Amino acid sequence: LLEGAVMLQRAKEGLVEMIHIPQNAIDALCQHLLGMTLERDWQMDEVLALVRRSYCYRTLSRGKMMAAVLYLSSAHPQMQERRIYAKIGYDPASQRIFRLGGGSRMIYYTSSGMIPDQFTCDVFTREGSFVGRLDESYLERLERGDVFSVGGRSYAFGYRRAGKIYVDPAEGRPSIPVWSSERLPLSFDLARAILSFQGDLLWMMKREGAGGGMKEAAVGEGAGRKESEEEGEDGGAAVRRWLEQQYNMDRNCSEMIWQTFRLQIAFLGEEGIPTPWRLVVQECHENGRRIFYVLSGRGLRCNEALARMAAYLLSRQRMGRAYIAFSDAGFLLSLPASSRASIRALLHSLTEDNCQALLRRALQGTSLLQSAFRINATRSYLILRSYKGRHKSARHQQMDADMLMGLAESIEGFPVLEESYREIIEDRLDMDRVKEVLRGLSSGEVEVVVKKEDIPCPLAFGLAALGAAGGQRREKIREMQIAVEEKRSRSAWGRKSA
Repeated sequence: LLEGAVMLQRAKEGLVEMIHIPQNAIDALCQHLLGMTLERDWQMDEVLALVRRSYCYRTLSRGKMMAAVLYLSSAHPQMQERRIYAKIGYDPASQRIFRLGGGSRMIYYTSSGMIPDQFTCDVFTREGSFVGRLDESYLERLERGDVFSVGGRSYAFGYRRAGKIYVDPAEGRPSIPVWSSERLPLSFDLARAILSFQGDLLWMMKREGAGGGMKEAAVGEGAGRKESEEEGEDGGAAVRRWLEQQYNMDRNCSEMIWQTFRLQIAFLGEEGIPTPWRLVVQECHENGRRIFYVLSGRGLRCNEALARMAAYLLSRQRMGRAYIAFSDAGFLLSLPASSRASIRALLHSLTEDNCQALLRRALQGTSLLQSAFRINATRSYLILRSYKGRHKSARHQQMDADMLMGLAESIEGFPVLEESYREIIEDRLDMDRVKEVLRGLSSGEVEVVVKKEDIPCPLAFGLAALGAAGGQRREKIREMQIAVEEKRSRSAWGRKSA
């Protein structure tokens, strides 16, 4: 509802979101280099000048281009040992690239293209019993020990072998969300606009006495309570009118937003509202775990990057197995109850200078990196989609990629592996925006507010219910809503008795 209201207002104002254009993608460059050699011989200076005429490659360094040329010409002995043959010729003496004979032209025609093949994985227990199937895009989220739901039952991820996944039956709520198809993430610009909206709404509630009046209404009964309730109602009416006039919404929508924020303030106070200058963390204890709901509101890409870096640091600090989940609203960290991690210190340890290196280490060995490597290996002709008239399925491509990962790691600066890291860090996780958030934390422009409650707050309901789907998700949110209302009632009765 918030996204729709803010997006409608921005559209009426004629605002257009920024787009992200990938920079210096090596996989696409490899395809162009092979195509160029099929036309004629080229001097390296000519190649670099031509490629830099593309906006995407205007900053391409000669070193990165040479890395792609050496890779395509199989200059690395390890590649020749694995029978990965050259696709282009390169003469270091004359600094010239040229076409090779054989099947280079056919490889270019049958194995080029940027749209990756997709596949589904079969899920088995370690004993060999078939459980179900998962889409490949869901596997990118899975780490060893993660609990997820298949066919209405929970399983813990063990390991993957090519197109098969092996799991163990597990108890309790899944630790990561169910697969939700190709849902587009909230853009950073729109996320920031929503945070600004929340800051404006909080200011309006404070000005009209709507937030404070609501809290006082829960204190006692009698004339004092009636007066506070009337004050809250008057303030609420003014806030609702503001919402309806400024954001083109009807009474039902303004009432729902007003009630949600009214309850959030009652539960965590005014500091419990995420704004552009405030990041809210709520700590809960549930099923023997410490759960941190980090309400950043910065969008899925930024939140995923922050969650992965935080989990990596916690593992380095030996704070126990950290489970993570993320959404457009924020991210969740689940730690053992014995963990003494400080979430405020953890977030402040992430800086603009160290975040890229931390995220790269956090991605090592993950299913996300394996999937990206397979896609880039296919685009870069390390793995051929079609050879001698036979098409290789995505599942077999992944099998080959898993075997070639060791080769890629053994060669320093191997272009296909470097492109996989670049694609995830820059394109998928939007590192520039992550750095912007971390600059705010380091400078103090963005404060971290930590609250402790035994029930998730209303703005954390979505994060807390990420592991459920459909009716289970609605029921989970309803249970939390009832628990919050009961807690308010008990608190009001306790203050009245006192």
